[in-house]
Amino acid sequence: MRIIVAILAAWAVLLMAGRASACSVTQDFTRATSFEMVEQADAVVVARALSERGGEDRWDRFVTFRIEQALKGEPPATVEMESADLGRTERSDPNDLTTIHPQSLEGGCYRSTFERGRSYVLFLARQPDRKGWKVLRFVFARGTEDYDGPNSLWVRALRAHIEIQRNPDRMAQLDALAARLPELERPGASAADQQLALDIRDHLSSLSPEKPTPYLIAAYEALERGESPRFSVRGPEADREGGMADAVTDFLFDVHQPAFDVIRMREAVLRSLANGDHPDAEPLFERIVSSNPTPRQLGMAIRYFSQNHKLRRAYEIAEVQALPRLGGLSNEDASALVGDIDTALRGPDYVYERHNDAWKDDAYVRARWPEMALSLFWDFRRRGSGGGFDAIEALRPTDYRARPEVTLALAADFDEPVRNWALAEVDARLATANWLKDDDPLWLPLRTLAMGSGQDRDAGLIKAFCAGQSGRIMTVTALALWGGQLDDGLLMRMLVAPGQTEEARAYARHALSILDGRTTDARNGLIREGSAHEAVIASAQGRPVTEYGDPVKPIVCPRA
Repeated sequence: MRIIVAILAAWAVLLMAGRASACSVTQDFTRATSFEMVEQADAVVVARALSERGGEDRWDRFVTFRIEQALKGEPPATVEMESADLGRTERSDPNDLTTIHPQSLEGGCYRSTFERGRSYVLFLARQPDRKGWKVLRFVFARGTEDYDGPNSLWVRALRAHIEIQRNPDRMAQLDALAARLPELERPGASAADQQLALDIRDHLSSLSPEKPTPYLIAAYEALERGESPRFSVRGPEADREGGMADAVTDFLFDVHQPAFDVIRMREAVLRSLANGDHPDAEPLFERIVSSNPTPRQLGMAIRYFSQNHKLRRAYEIAEVQALPRLGGLSNEDASALVGDIDTALRGPDYVYERHNDAWKDDAYVRARWPEMALSLFWDFRRRGSGGGFDAIEALRPTDYRARPEVTLALAADFDEPVRNWALAEVDARLATANWLKDDDPLWLPLRTLAMGSGQDRDAGLIKAFCAGQSGRIMTVTALALWGGQLDDGLLMRMLVAPGQTEEARAYARHALSILDGRTTDARNGLIREGSAHEAVIASAQGRPVTEYGDPVKPIVCPRA
């Protein structure tokens, strides 16, 4: 119970914190610096919030802004921002360039509420068809701050960046930024100048995909030599939300942030090269691949070649170098490497709704990747991890008994046709089931249902459980070996079901112990901690089985 109290207390802290809410990013995320925001925008403007339109929900609403001044570019007279509304909101701090508006830490990770008649600094981009404009939304960044006048600190910083970017040489831009620091950091410098210096150093120290290729390669080679890059390197905490929300999330999910040492810095450089537009970095990645790379280096190389439209090369590295090494890797390293392979095979242009995976368009890869994906799925399963691969769909058999390893993998991805097949097979095979026969045809559909989830699946398992001794033992065994981390509740209900033999109840106890042991890591030791273990002991001792103090509701099978 202590852990439940801790969880509830943590959630209470989150609720009281208000702003420390649901905003999360991936490991690949790098927060945009103000210099990069200027670089990516076709126009930087001062704009006044005028009106709103749309539905009741904020995410269905649009706010119209009138452009009052262009700091960069030739913007339209007005622009609309989607997923935004008008309302009362506190102002940005005009004297601090290191913070963002508090609403940028909520919901979609960017500010969405503006006051009618108030002016803001916005970053605009032309739509792909060049027939319209959109407001750029930068996560955890200063993309929608209040306008505080032409001489405000924020406008001064942006004007300086715009002036430096008139020189298209991106390495020269870094030199120009660095050249400003001595004056801004001189002894006795004003608070405003110190803020401007911090803003510059934030950009110089960022290992971003937007950095020039020569700089990133030079930084990597310096770290290889044991030297520091030309500019200091900011840590990953600069790309996180920070504060109470991060701390509570790390506690709840047992997350331990690794030290940002030289190895992690090198990985960060490779990640930026793999995620950005850096075709000239290919020799570096070929050198890394040929020099006994670490799993993280190997993963970044695979992603780099995919990003640069060399999918076959990416696949060859995955097949020849990555796959044979997986068995000797830790769960953490294996998970990261397989994630990189999966991302690479989807390709740089992948859109979830379109299912336009790059591997489907390359005959060589298309003939091989689904089988590799199946192998990776079962490697993860043996490690106690979940997750599926869309490519396994290409292996779907016409007879689900022909390739049970494919059938079970599809079931784990909550495949409806497989579930329906399993439900029908349970109905057909229950009458002749014999739990003593390893090849009994009921085993496969029961395992298939155990791999899935949902009310229909639970109903099918309960039906099998209620079909006599063989049905009971085979069902609890399938859940023990193939069930998920939330199936302990179903097994506890089976454990206390009336009318079963002591042999069947003993199997249910064994099954619950096995399932609890299999899934403890997946639950991080937090969810339902101890309840399964306590249920097994109580049942063995003939005591009532309870969960958090309440009696477990038994499954009551219909009378024959």
